Amino acid sequence: MSIPNSSEELDFTINIDTNDKELNETEKKLEEAWLDWYAWWKNNFPDY
Repeated sequence: MSIPNSSEELDFTINIDTNDKELNETEKKLEEAWLDWYAWWKNNFPDY
């Protein structure tokens, strides 16, 4: 496993910044999906 150099890290940061609106939408959808799954799990497996 290689350690990313600083330019790769910088590129990654820039990509996140430019896609900020899209990233936020995806994050909301993932959070909703997680909460739905968690509620289902607690309903079906209350002992865990």
